[in-house]
Amino acid sequence: MTARPTFSLVVGAALIFTLVICVPLLAQNRLSDKDVEQLMNNTYQDAKRFQSAFNQSVSKSVIRKTSQEKDAKNLVDEFQKSTKALKEHFKQTKKSDPYLQNTLDSARQIEKTLHDVQLSPESTTQWAKVRKELDDLAAAFNLSASTNN
Repeated sequence: MTARPTFSLVVGAALIFTLVICVPLLAQNRLSDKDVEQLMNNTYQDAKRFQSAFNQSVSKSVIRKTSQEKDAKNLVDEFQKSTKALKEHFKQTKKSDPYLQNTLDSARQIEKTLHDVQLSPESTTQWAKVRKELDDLAAAFNLSASTNN
């Protein structure tokens, strides 16, 4: 009869151990609202830096002085504005809908342009940083950041 309480005690201790150790580890994968807000702010700041590098680079590219240059610059300008709108919306509501999806859609369009036009290494480096932050934001909200439609 003493084996029964010992077994229950061991199972109870294992359950408590699982809850105390494993649950916090799972929770660490999620970002807090403060972390998400900081990531959105970083994305906005990096999008501004990308826009500057992109504009300089595209002005020296094969599409300079064409309507394609103007369209590309407008696309990046709208993207940068969308990162600001996302940041401001989240700051007020703690929600990303529909701003994050719009930002991700704009990013996909920019990547098509980056694929078609050879730009400076600085532009591509800046974009890689922005892309990583967008991937992290998409993961935080269980969205696909994939560039494939």
